[in-house]
Amino acid sequence: KNAYVGIHFVPMKINYQELEELCKLAADMNVNELAILRFIPQGRGYKSRNLLRLNNKEAENLLNNIIKLKKKYRFVRLGCPIDFSFFSGNKNISKCKVGRDALTIGSDGIVALCPAFKYKQVVGNIKKFLKSGRLEMLLRKVGLNIHPFSWFLY
Repeated sequence: KNAYVGIHFVPMKINYQELEELCKLAADMNVNELAILRFIPQGRGYKSRNLLRLNNKEAENLLNNIIKLKKKYRFVRLGCPIDFSFFSGNKNISKCKVGRDALTIGSDGIVALCPAFKYKQVVGNIKKFLKSGRLEMLLRKVGLNIHPFSWFLY
């Protein structure tokens, strides 16, 4: 009922033209956030990258559409590292927030500073820190300004 609901959307050739419809659906569903993330070719995506990755013209069309949609829908957010708001004349270009406001935790427990880095910038394994009761130490190690909280562990 009071849950924060977010949608992650990764624009690719097969879906980038559906973004406006997705925004309408998200608005109808009272979604809190629709984050538009950059396609990072890895795994099966890497094998099919030439079929999935936007060309320059498609990327330009997408960015123009995002600028329009951000004005219409307040819940649209550009995820790191896809902040191209400077295309709209916005001088407040976001700086990289790697390791400062969020971490990536894989299904294997590996903690990375950013989803774009994956296993290139590993800072530990969440399972080890959960077992030892030192989760807060791990989060402080990577520079997150956190306070103790219990809901994270459930």
